[in-house]
Amino acid sequence: MNKLIPHSVFEHVAAQNGPRTAIEEPGRTITYQALNEAANRVAHGLAKHGLRTGDVVALHLPAGVDYVIALLATAKAGGIFLPLDLAAPPQRQAHILAVANPALVISGKTPELATGAPIKRLADLSLDRTENPDITTGGDDASYIVFTSGSTGTPKAILGSQKGLSHFLHWEIGEFGLGTETRISQLAPATFDVSLRDILTPLLAGGTLCIPPEEARGSSRHLLSWLEDARITLTHCVPSLFRELMTELETGATPKSRLPCLNDLLLAGEPLYGADIQRWRALMGDRVRLTNLYGPSETTLAKAFHRIGDTPAEPGRMVPVGKPLPNSALLVIKDGELCDPGEIGEVFIKTPFMSKGYLGAPDLMAGVFVQNPLTPDTPDIVYRSGDIGRYLGDHTVELLGRKDDQVKINGIRIELAEVEAAIRHHPAITAAIVIAHRSAAREPSLTAYYISGTPLTGTEIRQHLGDWLPPGMQPAHFVAMDQFPLNLHGKVDRRALPPPVDLLYLDAPYVAPSTKIESSLGALWGEVLELPKVGVTHSFVDLGGDSLKAIRVLSRVYQTFGVETKLQELFPGGTVRGLARTLTARGAGNNPVAEPELVTAGIQEDRSQQQSGKAGARP
Repeated sequence: MNKLIPHSVFEHVAAQNGPRTAIEEPGRTITYQALNEAANRVAHGLAKHGLRTGDVVALHLPAGVDYVIALLATAKAGGIFLPLDLAAPPQRQAHILAVANPALVISGKTPELATGAPIKRLADLSLDRTENPDITTGGDDASYIVFTSGSTGTPKAILGSQKGLSHFLHWEIGEFGLGTETRISQLAPATFDVSLRDILTPLLAGGTLCIPPEEARGSSRHLLSWLEDARITLTHCVPSLFRELMTELETGATPKSRLPCLNDLLLAGEPLYGADIQRWRALMGDRVRLTNLYGPSETTLAKAFHRIGDTPAEPGRMVPVGKPLPNSALLVIKDGELCDPGEIGEVFIKTPFMSKGYLGAPDLMAGVFVQNPLTPDTPDIVYRSGDIGRYLGDHTVELLGRKDDQVKINGIRIELAEVEAAIRHHPAITAAIVIAHRSAAREPSLTAYYISGTPLTGTEIRQHLGDWLPPGMQPAHFVAMDQFPLNLHGKVDRRALPPPVDLLYLDAPYVAPSTKIESSLGALWGEVLELPKVGVTHSFVDLGGDSLKAIRVLSRVYQTFGVETKLQELFPGGTVRGLARTLTARGAGNNPVAEPELVTAGIQEDRSQQQSGKAGARP
């Protein structure tokens, strides 16, 4: 067994735990022995089809047993696995395939993909050979490719290494004492590198990987129930999903009795605040251990952690990202010098376990994989994170923000330049600026301000972006401008751009609720979307809704009306009026009432303010 090679460790674990359950998914389980043998059959088939060490294999499969078989088989055959998004926009998918240049695609169907590589099913590759392949792989060899948002306007490919992946997996197993009783959920999409900790941590610990049913991915209520039914002991999630689970817990009378098997909750991917911990501890006490993880994909999964002990006193302050993993360092540097505690600087990450950098982008690599500023005369490459932070008194690191235009929304890393570039691909748009606004709850969302030669609707721009960006990267609001406001230096004054909420009802008039059920839904949507009023004919998407806000709305709808609804009823064009009709048809009741005074009050005032000229906003 080579501890630097995850699939080699898995083979050892599988030999020790043959009859134990390795993976559970709805309607299917597989033991360690069966999983290892299935992966071996496909690995031998890949070799027979001419796969060579270092070739890329694209995995076009949904989360589940077959995906893990394909992943392990690719690794065992000496290949590099590339997860593909089954619903990726065509232009983005084409770019990913062109950059990664896979030698073969494994798919459960015959997809239309912009690649000349052969497309095979697992059954096409499976041979009657169950022994572990005898292929030598080194710790410095590449393991996987994931794509992340790019500041140049296109996604960039990160090439992960065997030893980098192994370093994190062994650390997590040891740090949290994981073993055969461990049950870990896979909540992250396969195209995110963090899905590898969901998948491989339990399999290298001898535990069980648990795949949730589809309904649990679109409903916090179903997810909470599934976490309990599946007896999950450890889960990784982003703070935004953590907040949705807390909202669901707050609806019950005895939240402390929920999630009885959960021991550890590991949070990563976006800022975690003191208010989040205060809220969780008020609901659940301190039975479940909370840990904040930190680390860009370029340095492999996570390179720092903070076990959250005492409940933070300051609700608006970010929870520290903590201290580095073994054999790694977080360097807070300003003007070429290491910062003293309390002094603000940029965070650099020093580790021998970082990724192998960006595939086919040496100029991008040179900008972030840089010589250590503290040792300019000794070769030592560190990763320049772009995060701003400081050391606390115990040398724990606290992040304070970014020095560039990168944001995290619902755990998705987004370069604003990529979004702007995708918008400018529209033939009618001559200029675009994308701004990240934060709500009162500190949740970011994107607003696109654009100048076009012909009038466009937000729906038309979204249809265009559907070819370029996944929904999670698209702006929540689109604001047409005649011109951008400029500062005294002739540059765009981003602070003078009008707030999107002020302009929601310029293009389409506000229509007030006309029934009790519409009034209730309007208030509910307004609370989730943080809007003072909600027009019943405006779509959820046009009002700034996204998938996570939709999950929140559906949970509240169930609590209020006792009626089950689905995400498809909010996307792409769901309105309060349409949802009210759906609820009525399902027995929720629909008693007409007079137009609510609270909703209609101030409409004319708001309209006059909107029409008065908002820094060049087009009326």
